[in-house]
Amino acid sequence: MASFVSTDFISKFMSMTQREKMIAIGQITGYEPSKDDQEFNIALTLVGKNAWRLVDRVMLDFKSKRTDKYHKLYRDQLGVILANLYETYSIQDYLFTYYSKSNSDYKETTRYNPNKISARPLRFLADSLIKHGWVGTSQWFYDENNKENRWCSRMRPSKKLIQAFKKFKITPKCIYRKPMEYIRLKDSKKRLEEYENTPVTNLMRNRLSAYNSLIFQTNIRLKRSKKINEYLELKPTNFNDTEYYRVFNGGSFELGGRFYGPWWVTLSKDARGNITLNGEKTIELDYSSIGIHLLYSQENLNYYDLNGNNSDPYTLKGIDPEEREVNKKIITFALNMSPEDRHRKFVYTVRKKIKKTNDERSILGIKKLLKVPTPREVHKRLRIFKKENVPIEHYLFTGVGTKLQFKDSCIAESVIERMVSMRIPVLVVHDSFIVQYRNRELLRGLMNDVCIEHKLRSIPLIK
Repeated sequence: MASFVSTDFISKFMSMTQREKMIAIGQITGYEPSKDDQEFNIALTLVGKNAWRLVDRVMLDFKSKRTDKYHKLYRDQLGVILANLYETYSIQDYLFTYYSKSNSDYKETTRYNPNKISARPLRFLADSLIKHGWVGTSQWFYDENNKENRWCSRMRPSKKLIQAFKKFKITPKCIYRKPMEYIRLKDSKKRLEEYENTPVTNLMRNRLSAYNSLIFQTNIRLKRSKKINEYLELKPTNFNDTEYYRVFNGGSFELGGRFYGPWWVTLSKDARGNITLNGEKTIELDYSSIGIHLLYSQENLNYYDLNGNNSDPYTLKGIDPEEREVNKKIITFALNMSPEDRHRKFVYTVRKKIKKTNDERSILGIKKLLKVPTPREVHKRLRIFKKENVPIEHYLFTGVGTKLQFKDSCIAESVIERMVSMRIPVLVVHDSFIVQYRNRELLRGLMNDVCIEHKLRSIPLIK
């Protein structure tokens, strides 16, 4: 028997968002947690009479379960929870806020914990919000960084809480971000670690403070279009995040150190092309193959002296030049991964990253997609790279990536310092920089000068 779909349904379906279509055809239920769920931000809190009236209303449900001795503690921490729930809901209504219940994840220091969040009150408040129907919950969480599945508590506003947000007139102006440490140190397990301030950390913090001050005074916008809106739907972005901070790894201030935080850092490069600064069109310049040049410089060699001025370390002999970006991902992961990861998840990670890039390009309407290499092809290209770069092949699968990140973050810091001194807005995205189009040649010359100042023997091209 033939089945027919009404034109009204087709019309309605075509007007749906991508997520609504996925729900309509049964691809997802709409209740699953997402890798884009938002991490609990312990620096958020509420401001304004209406906001705290909401807190007091919710607290009424907990009256029989708390003592007056801890009333202020619970009230303050509930304000932090509700601020997180509202902000996450404002980004996308289907997102969850995920949080830890472990005591070890909440430091007793204002450096990393400005609202003095502690695990026991947080657990009590979260459980109470669930019990009284203020939030919906889920526990499944996919850890994108570790590529492992684990359990993590998460919640999002119920209809009851959403109605309360409206009743008490909660708006983005009710959300306040307390100052958070700009220079962050993580241990080998990626947990924030306390440290003593030194002249070096103080200097980094002061420079970053001056940079964030310039960013605050700059009108930064993402030019919208249908494709950009579709991209943002599937890549939720918190436009309230505008401050940079630096993250050092492995308990050392000589590992990592890259700049993170603002919303533009997480966008794809194609999407970043739609950013404007003070209403002006922008351009993004980056150091081409900077990691490879840093390794050659470490060996006191110049890549171009050995390979010719027209050579490119990511363009491999016998491989289509159009495959350069795929080669780059293969080599970059090989440098970042440790020896034990070589066989366990190297190929899987490379292929997954390429597929993710293709998904983002498709959303933006970019027809040219990357070819996902077979496992055999991945290893073949790595062998070609080793043959063509013998002086640095011993760095593969040594986890040298965080050392390279420290060096490129120091170069980025120097570029930023120069631009800030001239009051010229610049957005750093690891080893690339976004400026107003009219400042492109100024930036290009400055980027080259900084490499010379840092005594690189092998200086990368700037593209």
